[in-house]
Amino acid sequence: MNKTHHMKKLVYIIVFIFVLLSVSCHKNKGMYDKRLELAYGFMSSSSDTALVLLREIDPKTIKKAEDKAYYALIYTQAMCMNNIQMKNDSLIKLAINFYSKGNDSALIAKTYYYAAQVYERMGNRKEAITYYNKAIIKTPHNKYKYKSFIYLSWAFMMSQDKPYVIAQDLYNKSYENAQLAKDTLGMIDVSIQKGWFNLLNKRYDDAINCYYESINLASRKHSITPLFQSYNRLAECFTKKGEHDKALYYAEMARKNILTNTNERYLNATLGLIYINLEQWDKAEYYIEKSADTTSYLEKSIYYEQLMMLYNKKGDFKKANTYGQRYVLYKDSLCTERENTNAVKFQKQYEKTQVEIENTNLKIQKRELQILCMFIIFIAFVIGMITYIINIKNKKIIKDSIMAKNETRVNAINHLQEKIIELQEIRSQLQEKEECLKQSNKHHIELREELSLKEKELQETSRQKQELKQRIFDMNEVVKKIRDFKKQKKADVIEKRCMLDEEELSTLSQMINFCYNDVIIRLSEQYPELSKDDLNLCSLLCLEVPNSKIALLLNISEDALKQRKSRLKRNKLGLKENETLESFLSLMKLN
Repeated sequence: MNKTHHMKKLVYIIVFIFVLLSVSCHKNKGMYDKRLELAYGFMSSSSDTALVLLREIDPKTIKKAEDKAYYALIYTQAMCMNNIQMKNDSLIKLAINFYSKGNDSALIAKTYYYAAQVYERMGNRKEAITYYNKAIIKTPHNKYKYKSFIYLSWAFMMSQDKPYVIAQDLYNKSYENAQLAKDTLGMIDVSIQKGWFNLLNKRYDDAINCYYESINLASRKHSITPLFQSYNRLAECFTKKGEHDKALYYAEMARKNILTNTNERYLNATLGLIYINLEQWDKAEYYIEKSADTTSYLEKSIYYEQLMMLYNKKGDFKKANTYGQRYVLYKDSLCTERENTNAVKFQKQYEKTQVEIENTNLKIQKRELQILCMFIIFIAFVIGMITYIINIKNKKIIKDSIMAKNETRVNAINHLQEKIIELQEIRSQLQEKEECLKQSNKHHIELREELSLKEKELQETSRQKQELKQRIFDMNEVVKKIRDFKKQKKADVIEKRCMLDEEELSTLSQMINFCYNDVIIRLSEQYPELSKDDLNLCSLLCLEVPNSKIALLLNISEDALKQRKSRLKRNKLGLKENETLESFLSLMKLN
C-alpha cells in the first residue's frame, strides 16, 4: 500500500510540473515584440522581406527598452544585408548603449560587428576597426565560426589599405578560426577571398596557392560554385603571369563546373583576356562578345574594359578611347544600380509581404492552438496510462512476490545440489588429468635425453665427414699445384708461366663442389648466364688465389682479369658497389 501511495504522489508531482512548464512556456514565449520576431524570422531566408516588415513598424509603438534595442539591431542588420548606405549611426548606438551593459557576450559581439559595418559604410574606418576588434574580444571563445566571419569582413575592409600585411594577417586568422570550427565552406570562402586580394595586389603566386587550397577543399565537399570560381581565378592568375597554356587549361576546368549563364559569361570574359594577351584578336573578340549578353553594370563594365584593352593592343586608339569612356561610365553606375534594384525589389514584394504576414500570423496562432490541444490530450493520456499501469502492477507485485520467494528457495536448493555433483565430477577429472600429466612428463624427459645423445652423435659424424672431405681436397694434385703456385714469389711465377688446362680446371671445380657444398653447381643454377670461364674464375677465387696469379693460371693479363671480374660482379651477379666477389663467394661456401 505504501508503494501505491508513493506512486500516486509521483503522478501528481509530474502533472504539476507539466502544468507549470506549459504555463511558463506560454507566458515567456516571445522574449521580444512579436512583430520583431516575425521580421527576424525572415532575415536569413529573405532579408529584403525582413526590411519591409521592419519599415512597417512605427518605432513610437515600441515601448520596452529591450524591444527598442532589438529593433535598432535587426533594422541595422537588414540594412547591411541589403547593401543600403547608412547616413548616421543613431540606430546602432541605441543598440550598443543597451546591450553593452548586459551579460550576453554573443549578442554584444553581434552588436559590435554591425556597428563596424555601419561605420565602414559611412567611411569612418577608424571607428569600424575599433568595433571589429571589440566584436572579436566579446565573441565567446568557442564560437570559431563567428570569429572567422568577423575577421573575413575586417580583412575585406583592410584589403584596400597599405601595408597589405595587415589584411593578410586578418585573412589568416579568419582561415584558422574556420579550421577550428571545422567549417569547410567557411575555409573555402576565406581562401577564395584571400586569393582575390592577392590577385588584385599582383601577388600571383600567393593567389595561386590560395585557389589551389580552395579547389582541394571544394573537391572534397563536392561544391561546384567554388570550384568554378577558383578555376576561373586561376586562369586569370596564370594569364597575368604570362603562362597562357596553364591559363587555358584552368579555363577548361572552369568550363566543366559551369552552373549558370553568369558563370559562362565570366568564363568568356576570362578567355577574352587570355586571347588578348596571346594577341589572337579574332578569338579574343569572339569571347568578349559572348560575355556581353547581360544587363548587369558590373559585367558591362568588364566587357567595355576588355574591348578597351583589345583595341589598345591592336593600336586602334580611337576605339580604345571610346570603349574606355563607356567603361568609366558603367563603373560609376554600379552603386546606383544596386540601390535601384533594391528599391524595385521592395516595391514588387510589398503586397506579397502583406499576404505573407497575414498567413504567417494565422499559421502561428493555429499552430499554438494545436500544440496546446495536443499537449493537454497527451497529459490526460499519460495520467490515465500511469494510473492503469500502477493498479495492475500493484496486484501483480503482491502475487508475484509470494510465488517468487517459494520458487527462489526451491531453485536455490536444486542449484546447490547440482553444484555439489558438478564439483565432484570436476575433482575426479582433475585427478585423472594429474596422473596423465605425470606419465607424460616422465616420457618427455626420456625423449629429450635420447634426442640430446642423437644430436651429439650427428655433430661428431658431421665433423668427421668435413675433416675427411678436407683431407681429400688437400690431397688433390690440382689443389696442391695451385697452393704451391700461390706460395711462389712473383719473379719465379712469371718465369715459369704455370697455366691450368681444361682438365685441371674441371677437376678444380669438382673438388670445390665436393668440399664446399656444391658451391659452383649452385652458382650455375642460380645464375644460368654464367659461362664456363666465369665458373672457373669463381673456383680460383674460392681458393683465395690473388689476382696476379689467377691471371697467370688463366693465361690472361691482370687488366683483362679485372674487366672480367667487374662484368661478372655487375652484369651477371648483380652485386652492389660495396660488395666484392670474394665476400659473395665466401657466403656461398658457408651456406
